[in-house]
Amino acid sequence: MERKRFSEEQIIGILREPGTEMTPKNCAPSTISAWRTVLCMETQIRGDGRGRSPPPQSTGDRFLTRLKILTETAFNGDAIGTKIDAVRAGMEPEVRLSAETFRQDPDDAVRDFHTTMNVFTEHLELRRAFVIQKLEKG
Repeated sequence: MERKRFSEEQIIGILREPGTEMTPKNCAPSTISAWRTVLCMETQIRGDGRGRSPPPQSTGDRFLTRLKILTETAFNGDAIGTKIDAVRAGMEPEVRLSAETFRQDPDDAVRDFHTTMNVFTEHLELRRAFVIQKLEKG
């Protein structure tokens, strides 16, 4: 059985005809790679409801979409709060040891550390609220 060879224009025409299928069984190997390339390009360009992806978003739209997802998941109060608490618990012994090494009062150093971490947490909360406000305004 002889395999058919198609030009790029024929491949695009066949892909656009509803109900027409082009498979590796009826294509030459060089045509298969061209067919895959065209199919990939068609998938990226057209969003016509037939299982093809929507047109690509601009970089700015992708950034805003990703930022919205991050503010709702990774940077929400619970998720970031547990990480900050873990850092606080892990760093406190180091702060105490560092203060003793430099002949400072360990209790004052730990108190300063907690104050700094509280300011940091407040800054993150305010920054998240600001970003959400800007995202909602569009």
